Formats: sequence, C-alpha cells, structure tokens
Amino acid sequence: MNKNSVKAPVMLRILKWASLIVGVAFLIAGVAYLGQGGYAAEEFAPPNLLIGAVGMAVFALACWLSRKSIDKQSAQAVAAQGNPQQGYRLISKNTICLISAEGIDYTHEGEHFHARYVELDNVHKFGMVYYFMYKGKDYQLQNQADRNVEAEAYAYILQQWERVKAERPAVKEATNDDQQIYFVDCAGDTLQVYSDYCIITCKRSAWNLLVQDKFFNGEKKFYYADLTSVQFREPGITDGYIEFEYPGSRSGKDHNAYTSENAFQFAKGHAPLMREIYNFIDQQIRKAKQAKTQPVQVAAGQPSNLDELKKLKELLDLGVVTQEEFDAKKSQLLGL
Repeated sequence: MNKNSVKAPVMLRILKWASLIVGVAFLIAGVAYLGQGGYAAEEFAPPNLLIGAVGMAVFALACWLSRKSIDKQSAQAVAAQGNPQQGYRLISKNTICLISAEGIDYTHEGEHFHARYVELDNVHKFGMVYYFMYKGKDYQLQNQADRNVEAEAYAYILQQWERVKAERPAVKEATNDDQQIYFVDCAGDTLQVYSDYCIITCKRSAWNLLVQDKFFNGEKKFYYADLTSVQFREPGITDGYIEFEYPGSRSGKDHNAYTSENAFQFAKGHAPLMREIYNFIDQQIRKAKQAKTQPVQVAAGQPSNLDELKKLKELLDLGVVTQEEFDAKKSQLLGL
C-alpha cells in the first residue's frame, strides 16, 4: 500500500488553507484597528474581528472534515487490503511501534511489550490523536515521517480489535481463586478487580489535591458482599466514575462522587472497559445478596427439630415417654 496515497480531497485542503489565511489576516487587522482607538476601533475593528473569527471557525471545520475523510479512506484501504504482510512501522522520538497481524510490538524509553489484539482494552482517538489501551494504560500511535500512516495503522488495529472483541464474552466469569480479573490505571490511580473484592489505589498528587480536592492516599478494599450498590457515570464533558456504596457511606444531594474515596474516576478512552467492569461488579454484588437471603435448605429425608418435637409430643400423649423425658429431649433439640 502506498502510504502517501491517503489525503483529504483537494477542495477541502484549499478551503482549509484559504480560511486560515483569511482568518488570521482579518484578526490582525481587527487588532490593529483596536490599537488605533477612536473611530477606527468603533467602526472597523468589530467587523474585521468577526470575519477573522468566522475564518478560523471554517478552518477548524475543514481540519475536522479532512481528518474524517482520511480516517474513512484509511479504513476502506485496510478493508480492501486485508492483513498487510509487512504491517505498519511507526517511529517517533523514543518510540517504535510495529503493527502486524499477530499484534503490536511497542518500545518506548526502555519499556517494551507485545500486545495481542485480544488483550487490548480499547482502541480510540481524541481529535487527530490515536490511542490503543493495554492493561488499563493508553499508548499513542505516532509517526514523525508521515502522519497519514497513523490513521491507517489506527484503522487496522481497530479492525482487528473489533474482530476479536466479537468473539469474547461481554462479561467475564469470576474464578474461584484470587487471580486479578481487571486492572485499570488512570492518571496514576488504579482499580484492581478480583472475584470477591476490588481495590482502589489513589496517589496523593497535585492533580488530586488541587483539581479534584481528593485527599485520600493509599488503598481501599471493597468486598462485594458488603456493598449495597455500585454507581456508574459515563464520561462526557467531565470524567466518568464508578462509585461503591455500602451502609454508612455518604450519599445524597450534597455528595460529590469526584472527591469521594469510594469512587474511581476515568477518562473517555477507558469507558468501554469500565462499563464491562461495572457489569461484572454489579453481577457479583447480586450474587452476594442472593447468597445472603437464600434460606437454608434441609436435606431431603432428614427430619427437622420441629418434626422431632411433634413426634415426641405424640409419644408423650400416648404415654410411651414420661414428662421428664419429653422435657429433657425438648431442651436438647431447642438448645436450651
């Protein structure tokens, strides 16, 4: 595949650069009129600034449409080509990313790993920046020589990941051992999920203290049998979160989950994995509640203490046993 063949349409490229030139020119003119003051600032500055702002808005729209066009062409090219024999080689400062049909080999400043597509947590993008998530951590796809290769590589990884994702169950089954089932790392805070409990680890950082107003530092373990519910909020303008509630935990209108030590925050790229974790934990809480409320079953053919007392009373009425014998046996059965 010719890596340089994927480009935005000519008209979009012309619109992008023309709007940029017009926008910058009118903004400069508007600022210049403002600097003059008086009549020029009142009459000429506002329309120039308005036209400049519109030009920059058109430039931003043209950039977005160009990237959408490149993404679409890349996806079509990857679908037509199938599995590339040579794969993709992305090279940037201190990073080498080799992408093939077997998976991703990623090297960055001494860190190296091989990730199979079935092991990826998510594949997503933010604007014109592409990521894949492995073991709860985002890794960026970067190529200094040709940025268009990033779009093609992203489209190929997304295609492979969606294929293997369709083959695995939506919710993992809990195992009887104490093996870790999920792990998420978001800005240094981690969430570890096991079959019977989960652990939130929060690090005391400037972001947590100043921005999130979160003073909790350390680990907190939550056993599913002790939880009453689990809350989940999708990320939007703000981060999403998953919060655990138990008897005595804070709730209500004045409660802020973003500062709670019982909540774990996550960004938009973590949303699919966190939704899967939420479903798993909710399932485990329901199982724990069901185990608590399920009545103890008496084995078939084995008489209960009440049945024994009924038989003894019948024997007492028939005169087979004495009152003293009946009282002694009754005390034994009732544990008195």
